[in-house]
Amino acid sequence: MRLPAVLVLVANAVLAVAQSQPVTQPAADTPVPVRLTPEAALALAEKKVPAAYPEKARASGIQGNVVLKVLIAETGEVKEITVISGDPELAQAAIEAIKQWKYTPYIVEGKPTLVDTQVTFGFHIKPPPPPPPLGRFHDGLYQNEFFGISYPLSAEWVRETSLMRKQLASEAGASSSTQVLLAALHVPPQSEGLVADSSLTLMAAPQLGDARDYLAAVATALIAKKMAKTRGEITPLTVAGLTVYRADFKPSGRSQYQSVLCATVKGYMLRWNVLAVSESALDEVVASVLATNKLDPLIAASTPAKSPASSDGPLSEPHHVPSGVTMGLLFKKVEPRYPEVARQERIQGTVILHAVIDKSGNVIDLEAVSGPVELVPPTVNAVRQWKYKPYQVQGEPIEVDSTIEVKYTLGG
Repeated sequence: MRLPAVLVLVANAVLAVAQSQPVTQPAADTPVPVRLTPEAALALAEKKVPAAYPEKARASGIQGNVVLKVLIAETGEVKEITVISGDPELAQAAIEAIKQWKYTPYIVEGKPTLVDTQVTFGFHIKPPPPPPPLGRFHDGLYQNEFFGISYPLSAEWVRETSLMRKQLASEAGASSSTQVLLAALHVPPQSEGLVADSSLTLMAAPQLGDARDYLAAVATALIAKKMAKTRGEITPLTVAGLTVYRADFKPSGRSQYQSVLCATVKGYMLRWNVLAVSESALDEVVASVLATNKLDPLIAASTPAKSPASSDGPLSEPHHVPSGVTMGLLFKKVEPRYPEVARQERIQGTVILHAVIDKSGNVIDLEAVSGPVELVPPTVNAVRQWKYKPYQVQGEPIEVDSTIEVKYTLGG
């Protein structure tokens, strides 16, 4: 059978073009990824960053799994990410997390090679755990038997735990699961400038992951928001058999130094936040925290079983006396000085203190209950010098507690 002349010409032309073009072959050195099961690849992961649950998704009740296809480079870095399934908002959170993962290079015939695998992130809304016990402060000692913590505070430390709890509640709302266990300011007697030179806040929250990873995330967030710069690496410390991680920061635009310490105990993450006006003052407070906190997981584990929300038990307290009665006993009153910086920033209000007065009429303990935090140090410095007539019951002087209010108004 003979083809028409036109078809013969077309066929010959196509053949000529084909013969003139070289056939493209895959390059011999093009790497082909090795496919690993998710379990096998997970065993190679040397750095895993958990995905942060988007608050908007959590509030909307969105949950489920996100499956990612991941291409791991020869160096162990994540090279390519493809979403296979999952809610878009959750998937974005998973992508941000997997970008930070690091793997041990996979070796084939003595050489590192590309790896193709899948990673699944689970986003599941769990019912909030009961709040941890708040502990108690008595005779200059904070104790929390549930966590096995004991921390003494000298008279130079002024507690502001209630104030910090109110502040946290107003900022985070009722949904916050973080509890302020202890907050205090170190106000040296007659300190120059009427300011605190350091502060300490101890908080507890349900454990959200590894303490070291948490601190790394805190550092990343502070740097990204240009709120602080890191000082050195995250340092693991051992206290009574428990690992405590420390990270140091220099807050931007502030003449302060900061340390954050984290440890996980009984399903909760304990976090100490220390601020100070100098590196030496910072190290002194951190050393005091590590030396005096009884962070013993064996003691904490042996605590009698009870609800975390339960009280640590009753303690004998000073006899409470109404403020009107104690003011009638006051015979030496030192007026606080209005800080000039507070005046310039037009800060005013009432500082309310809870005071313990001993049998001789001396103020031996103070706690800031409410009021502008900038006005607490000068108030404390003044009230420390107040002197009362002893309060007596059946002719015998006793220790009492009462409330003190000091008002600051710009109009004088």
